[in-house]
Amino acid sequence: DRSCGCPAGCTKTCSEYWGRKYCACKDCTPSPPSLTTTPAPSPAASPTPASDCVDTDNGATDKDGESCLAYEENQAWCGRFDNEDFTASSMCCACQGGNSAGSPTSPLPGPAPTPAPTP
Repeated sequence: DRSCGCPAGCTKTCSEYWGRKYCACKDCTPSPPSLTTTPAPSPAASPTPASDCVDTDNGATDKDGESCLAYEENQAWCGRFDNEDFTASSMCCACQGGNSAGSPTSPLPGPAPTPAPTP
């Protein structure tokens, strides 16, 4: 089950697509601290993908048929639904994977060797 709960101060939006429920927490604002109690510590922030990152799933999907696109609003899924073809932590920017601009997917070739002089 991939249902989600939102922290206090957030708006939960849910939609259904092909029989699956998708939820997202939006417009989260912290509550003002209470003068009579100590506020609870803030939850750890979810990692956010770099703006110059490109997902590298290339059509691969998790065990439920979801691609990296679904992980953008469901970062809690990272690593929970991997299979032999899909590893969110290495393929999805939302899970600190993917390919950042300036970071090639394969090594760049070096300079061509200089030919030996002929006698």
